[in-house]
Amino acid sequence: MTMPTGIDAAFAIPDSGAGPATVYMTRGGWVVEHEAAATAPPVRGTSLGELWPQLPAAFRLGIDAACGTGTARVYLFKGGNCVLYDVRANEPVGGASPVPIVNKFPGLRDRPEFTQGIDAGLPAPDGTVYLFRGRNCLNYDLEFNEILDEGTIADYWQNSAFPDPAINDGVTAAFSFPATSNGSLIPLGGREFVDCDVDRHRVTSGSRLLRDRWPYRALVAAANETDGTLWVLGADNGQLVRQIGLGSYLGGAAISPDGFQALVPSFENSPGELYIVDITSGAIRAVEVGRTPYGVTGSPDGLSAYIANLSGNSVSLVDLTTDATRTAAVGSDPSDVAVSPDGSIAYVPCKGSGTIAVVDTATGTKTRDFDGDIGPEAIAITPDGRYLGVISRDGTNGYLLSVNSATGSSRSLRIGQDARAVAASPDSQLLFATDTGPAIRIANAATATAVRDIQLDGKLTWLALSPDGEHLHVTTLRSPGPVPVVLRVDVASGEVLEEYELESSPSSDIHLGAGLAWG
Repeated sequence: MTMPTGIDAAFAIPDSGAGPATVYMTRGGWVVEHEAAATAPPVRGTSLGELWPQLPAAFRLGIDAACGTGTARVYLFKGGNCVLYDVRANEPVGGASPVPIVNKFPGLRDRPEFTQGIDAGLPAPDGTVYLFRGRNCLNYDLEFNEILDEGTIADYWQNSAFPDPAINDGVTAAFSFPATSNGSLIPLGGREFVDCDVDRHRVTSGSRLLRDRWPYRALVAAANETDGTLWVLGADNGQLVRQIGLGSYLGGAAISPDGFQALVPSFENSPGELYIVDITSGAIRAVEVGRTPYGVTGSPDGLSAYIANLSGNSVSLVDLTTDATRTAAVGSDPSDVAVSPDGSIAYVPCKGSGTIAVVDTATGTKTRDFDGDIGPEAIAITPDGRYLGVISRDGTNGYLLSVNSATGSSRSLRIGQDARAVAASPDSQLLFATDTGPAIRIANAATATAVRDIQLDGKLTWLALSPDGEHLHVTTLRSPGPVPVVLRVDVASGEVLEEYELESSPSSDIHLGAGLAWG
């Protein structure tokens, strides 16, 4: 099993009276739309069929490649077929049915490897296009339907300043910035890019992460423990990106740091399973973990997942590339897990033993225990790695702990006896905890001293903080019904900005995870 790839295709169209210059990126049946001049999350993400409803049915499920033309018209490829589509007019050009590539590009007749499929395409300032297939590329004249030049990618786009560009083995997507000779080539895997001078067909940079130039947007994963429904929502607008049934008895929810997967443990069966859900395609795979898996988190590099096994008294370490699993014994009744920023240490609260297990992720062994007070259950780590925020409670008392991650020394703030969840701010200064007041308690991360409360209605359970730290997402039950709802709360003012109603059976356990994700 391999990690999911990144984007499948990309193209750009110039600005016009109808809108600014735009870059589109596709993955499976999903497309995101970026303003070409902005380094910002996408303007929107939606299905290909919703954005371009007149695409051929097979193309609405996903495309292999795209090639812009410097206008609003773009060639879209799938297998050995293609269609020319006008993005601004939202209609196919020259017929709605896809035709063989050779019909649109007759000059490729003697190049069967290109007529069988295109990997990527790129418009040049002179009106020609570059087409990529495997390790090769060619320059094609659209007006006279002839090949002007061809060669290997390594030779054709070489630049002595960047002797080993990532694109040598193939290009999975490409686009040029409208009205310029600047472009981007996206190597195999669809997660990185290199800059290029399209006019001179040469690489002009080393590889960088695609998300650094084209940021992902914030999504929230919500998992209903009772009926097994998973929702992935746009954090800022509640847009439903994915809704899927995963059986029942879900333990938690997280968005993997690579931004392509939702991680959801299930204890419906014994031993339990970790569901790994591709956010935009909906593909699901399951990995066997320990008994009663509950809390889950991903490693900072996106290559691993860590699951606390409540009845198994262990934590599972899952390699998301191979699905191989290791198990580390921790303590009694572990229910959550947090990982250090460098990925070297996992911290696991164990309510039954009253400890926080410290696990070396490289060896998969527990190295020590911290005191977790009366019953540690939920945990978060500050982004600087210095402090752990821990919910510790028994039947009558609840506390928010600030635990020094190096020494294990702690300070505490008394909160409600039914406190459930904790999160840390991006600047590592604050901890947020749900309280049955009903309130969100905000405390200093280093000292556990109270800063202020955000008063809300209903029984608050789980929470997740947006990646920018500006909004809290909190689950509660709203009457009549009761109906499970996700509240989006402004951290600065405490105002409820949005309510996202979840259509499912009532449950007080709607687990939340938030993160930056493609889509």
